[in-house]
Amino acid sequence: MMIIVWAFYILFKWLNPNNVNEKKSNMVWLSAGFLLIYLYAMPDIFQGFFWYTGAAVYQIGNILLVAVFVTSYQVLTSEAGKRKAILIILNILFVIAAAATNEVVLVQMGGTIGVCFLASIYQRNRAWRWWLMLGLIALFAALLSLIAPGNFVRMDALHDVHAHSVVYSIPRSVFSALELLTSYKVWTSLFLITIIWMPWANKIAAKEQSSFLRVHPVISLIVIFAIVCLCYFPFWWIFASYTPPRTVNSIVFFLMVSWVVTMQATVNWMYQQKFALPQLPAPLVQGAVYVFAVVLLLRMTTLPAVLELVLNARKYDAHMTQRYAYIDEQKKAGNLNVRVDSVTIENRYSILMLAGTDITTHSADEKNRYYADYFQLDSIQIAHEPVLPADSTRAR
Repeated sequence: MMIIVWAFYILFKWLNPNNVNEKKSNMVWLSAGFLLIYLYAMPDIFQGFFWYTGAAVYQIGNILLVAVFVTSYQVLTSEAGKRKAILIILNILFVIAAAATNEVVLVQMGGTIGVCFLASIYQRNRAWRWWLMLGLIALFAALLSLIAPGNFVRMDALHDVHAHSVVYSIPRSVFSALELLTSYKVWTSLFLITIIWMPWANKIAAKEQSSFLRVHPVISLIVIFAIVCLCYFPFWWIFASYTPPRTVNSIVFFLMVSWVVTMQATVNWMYQQKFALPQLPAPLVQGAVYVFAVVLLLRMTTLPAVLELVLNARKYDAHMTQRYAYIDEQKKAGNLNVRVDSVTIENRYSILMLAGTDITTHSADEKNRYYADYFQLDSIQIAHEPVLPADSTRAR
């Protein structure tokens, strides 16, 4: 993360408004185009090279997208005529294409734009800081409940630590998405960050005209990122029962950085200090917000497929709930070799998202053995014929 912060610093220094030219902007666009080809060319996300470079690719994608925003703004302000319209179209197309490749790129881009937008507005009207911070957190929660439904949120994760390995589902609402973040030990990490950062915040705010954030914004950001990494990721590795979903990881990381910035703003306000952040051109930030809104709007063109997936997820949840009740009945009756019905979902995305971890017809299957251990059974498998009577109104 420190490397990423320095990469942003070098990027903005290299793209200084005084020395940006068409050659540099073309280099940025070509790099973004190469990233898109790389992301689209990999037929299987579990292919070795992509698997080991995936996290770096997402970070590089985020940096390149910000670079596209910067170069577009600076070139547009220096050129006229039809060329402006062409550059605007290229800018939007690159951002849309990159955001459509992977939900992680979309989330990280949204987080970066959100933080920049917050900083830009804050510079002009600091009285809005609380509403802006709440809006930024709400944006992350909304993204969590909007993108890739069924792909990274596990049913009953709030109630059962083992349920994430059993079935998939989606968050029911923005509130449930925030509740999901709570289940991921986020607030414990925020508490640790608060304890570590607050003493430093007091010392920083106590300095009248030499605010640490104002004089050394890059170093201060590195410190913030380091503290977040120190409190967040080791906590995952030590206490988490499994690796957190990458999308939620990105959202939580930006949430924690925003939390540190909010704490510093609070302390500075108490000391009647100005809170300075690295400032970006207002039109650039506003344009980024507009383009990001267009991206989200265009993503909603897949709304029918998303709704179908959501509805199937609800049906799948109901099916699993009734299946668990049936298994409990069988255990109480002394039957430890249970046969259940399979899940039938026609939509291919729903099959991949929802039924990909379902029980198979072979009792010796490794997945089935895990299910048997989970339910404390001798064996469990899918039956070819329904187990319940034909007149039963309860699905299994």
